[in-house]
Parts: sequence; C-alpha cells; structure tokens
Amino acid sequence: MHYEVDLLQLWCEDHDLDESHIHDLLKLGQEHIFLPGDMIVHQGQDATSFYILLEGRVRVIQQCMFFKEIIAVLQPGDLIGLNPRNFIEGLFKSFKRTADAECIGQVKALQISFSDIKALFSQHPEIEATF
Repeated sequence: MHYEVDLLQLWCEDHDLDESHIHDLLKLGQEHIFLPGDMIVHQGQDATSFYILLEGRVRVIQQCMFFKEIIAVLQPGDLIGLNPRNFIEGLFKSFKRTADAECIGQVKALQISFSDIKALFSQHPEIEATF
C-alpha cells in the first residue's frame, strides 16, 4: 500500500507501535477515498467500524436541535467514528454515531471493523494499550 510509510511514521510516533503491529492494522482495513463535502459517518447512524485518517482533514460536527457545532478538525493519523468509551471498556459493539464527519478536502481513510480490531487486540494485547 502506497500510504504505508507515512502512516507507519505517524503511528510509530503517536502510538508507540512497532512496524509489525502497524502492518497488522493495515491488513485489517479497507481504503476509501472521499471527496470534499462527503460525509464519512452520520450522527445517529449505527456504527460497526471506525476509520484511520490517512490523508486530508475532516470536520467533526455535532447537530443540536437548532444548530450545528464543529467540535473538532481531524488530521492524518486521527481516528474517525470511534466512541472512546468502547475502547476504554473494551466493548467494540455497535452504537449510534454521536456526530457527523465531513471531509474538508479530498480524504483517504482506512476503515476497520470493530470485530476485526477486537480479534487483533485479543491476539496482541500490547496493541490495545497504545490506543
């Protein structure tokens, strides 16, 4: 995969993973290209996977009753569509998305299912500790 070198460097720096673990993560995922304005995830949608942002930037928008609020702008290496409570509690179960993720420009992201990441964590508990 052509983005591997950049992603390896990001994850090595930010998550203290060795190269073999990063390759395991990359093998789990499916690469997607999104265009400016595309929504990667939608608030209220059932979630069974998350994304690793490889290229581009993504706005995280929470919709309240009468307005929308930008709560974050994600950069390469950030995770999209992941409820941190699921990681902390080790649940990796489906939940409702709590925000939209909208592409600011063209975006490349790696989608990984919760079932696949859970299986990887059970084989390599040291990877889970880095998230």
